[in-house]
Amino acid sequence: MGKAIVQRFRAAGATVMTTARKGPAHIEVADLSIEADVSTADGAASIANAVTERMGGIDILVNVVGGSQAASHEYVIDGGAVPTI
Repeated sequence: MGKAIVQRFRAAGATVMTTARKGPAHIEVADLSIEADVSTADGAASIANAVTERMGGIDILVNVVGGSQAASHEYVIDGGAVPTI
């Protein structure tokens, strides 16, 4: 789903930066991809800093998060497990 969203925005003329914990084997535009983990505050900050540095800021943010490696009964916040309520 994320790839389709990127393709649609780019087809409309937008410059789109993407992020993932590990970059895909084939990256359409390598300098527009950032490897970072959005499940941590440091990862999210590194993405925001990279986008600001490379593009001057963020105009639109689309959050498409895939699967989780966390146990199904827990959320992971900044590296610590917090039980769901």
